[in-house]
Amino acid sequence: GVACLISPWNLPLYLLTWKIAPCLAAGCTCVCKPSEFTSHTAYLLCEIMLKVETKSNKLNNLIFTVAN
Repeated sequence: GVACLISPWNLPLYLLTWKIAPCLAAGCTCVCKPSEFTSHTAYLLCEIMLKVETKSNKLNNLIFTVAN
């Protein structure tokens, strides 16, 4: 299946790893959506996971910016 993982602005790395691990262990596809106000760590985690995971494409990252 597919899981949409939304993390708030506080603790983005901790909460994403807490959600990504069981999702990937179950063989599901993850779509991660960190808050646009969060630090760069959630984005870097997804970039590292995409580089490590070359065969299955089970992780996607959505990044949105705030318009003025």
